[in-house]
Amino acid sequence: IEIGVGNVPDSSWRFGRYTGLEDHGLFPVVNIDIYKRGGPWDGDNASYWRLTGRNLGIESRDLMFEFGKQGSYNFHLGFDEIPHYQLQDSQTFFAGAGSSNLTLPSNWVGGQTTAQMSQLGPNLRTYGIEHGRQRANIGGDVTLPSGWSFKADYSREKKDGNKVTALTIGNSGGNPRAVLAPEPVDYLTQQLDAVLSFADATKQFSIGYYMSLFDNDNAGLIWQNPYSAISGWDSSAGFPGGQGQVGLEPDNEFHQLNLKGGYSFSKTLRLVGDVSIGRATQNDAFLPYTINPVLAATITQPLPEASLDGEVDVTHVGLRLTGQPWDTVSLGASFKYDERDNKT
Repeated sequence: IEIGVGNVPDSSWRFGRYTGLEDHGLFPVVNIDIYKRGGPWDGDNASYWRLTGRNLGIESRDLMFEFGKQGSYNFHLGFDEIPHYQLQDSQTFFAGAGSSNLTLPSNWVGGQTTAQMSQLGPNLRTYGIEHGRQRANIGGDVTLPSGWSFKADYSREKKDGNKVTALTIGNSGGNPRAVLAPEPVDYLTQQLDAVLSFADATKQFSIGYYMSLFDNDNAGLIWQNPYSAISGWDSSAGFPGGQGQVGLEPDNEFHQLNLKGGYSFSKTLRLVGDVSIGRATQNDAFLPYTINPVLAATITQPLPEASLDGEVDVTHVGLRLTGQPWDTVSLGASFKYDERDNKT
């Protein structure tokens, strides 16, 4: 067990980008590594447990507990997190930064260019661009009778904070107006990987399943347009009533089944192969053409579809035959098939 105190003499987001040591001052140093074997090292009891932790006093911490019996089973439970401090001195005039609805200050004065926005400078405030990731995982493996074994791992990762995005209003190459703004980050990613395997002296086989699920808590980002209407715009699109909306990363999922195997016909001739089939889907609802009521009233053609109904199937087959008919001659033949079928 290690316990101490460290010191950062000067604040720097660049220095603490992935460590969490972005501020000056003292910070705790806490590291642990505690373990125990089931019996004497030269005994026949191969059970064990271990608790390890690193950087437990700061934001880049990780903690893992595992126990098992060597050659029989293993179980682990862990947690880790890492920050991403990106921009310390960035400024924004938007209220609601960090949310999915960005509004302008009550005293805002619109303009066709930033030079005409007399309240731009007075309303700028520092807003750091940062996000953090926290991940928990659980899993293990077990050796079963007659050459079988099973392994599974599950992880759940949460990402919160913000990042920078570009927001644009305009309808041609000559009249768009844009602003850089904070985009909320609220992601959840879950992954599962499970494999059942068999092996003996001549043949090996495994069947596995992989899953990835992604969920974004924000479907879109709405912002109040700080620019006054310009030539080519409907007047309702400009300040003070104009609003824009942009879609954010959609929810999606992926599932895959994997088969792998190998067979030794003799000491010098062996065949190995793998087959995998997977499907990726994404079916978030489309956003409307516009959230501007005046412009929406002029639209006579509805959205062609309510959502993407995205689906992509992927297939892979690989085979390889190797042999050594003579001591100085080795032969090999391989076959690979890959298909990506976009059914969207």
